[in-house]
Amino acid sequence: MPIHQLNLHPTDVLFFKDGRPMEGSASGHGAGWPLPNVIDSALHAALHRSGLGEKAHKHTVGRSSSPRDYDDPSQRTRFFGSLKSSGPFPVNPDGSWFFPRPADADANGKSITSHRPLLELPLVSGSSLPPGLKPVVNTLPPSKDKAESWLSAQAYQAYLNESASPSKEHFLNDQEIFAAEHNIGI
Repeated sequence: MPIHQLNLHPTDVLFFKDGRPMEGSASGHGAGWPLPNVIDSALHAALHRSGLGEKAHKHTVGRSSSPRDYDDPSQRTRFFGSLKSSGPFPVNPDGSWFFPRPADADANGKSITSHRPLLELPLVSGSSLPPGLKPVVNTLPPSKDKAESWLSAQAYQAYLNESASPSKEHFLNDQEIFAAEHNIGI
């Protein structure tokens, strides 16, 4: 399966809204990095507009062994349905990729796992979890320092391998990657 990389270089301000309100004291705070489904939908829309639909593989939902009439539009569910996309992910000018920080690795400047299931429940736990499930606890001391949102590929690999964290330049905050414009103007 061929893999193609698309590098997006906007020529104007791009605005991606999440589900938070955009008025009042939080004006513009709902804008952020685009969610993967936004980019995927934009790619599909561009492919449909391109006129390549007639040449596209007719992807259907269900088992491949079930009989289908591929020329019947009612049995087609989506053109370009076999297209798989991942990202978007920020890339530094030097070519280094960055990925979102995993939720269980919350140590500032490190890629170690900081949230783990409790090994043993206390005799009087007071937990409402179903039997067999254990609560997840933070293994770090309390801190108001927020961990960086993005890990480099090297830092992410260190997280996966549970090895030593790389240096500080492998961890970035949102404001180091993109600028949030706090104007409603939409």
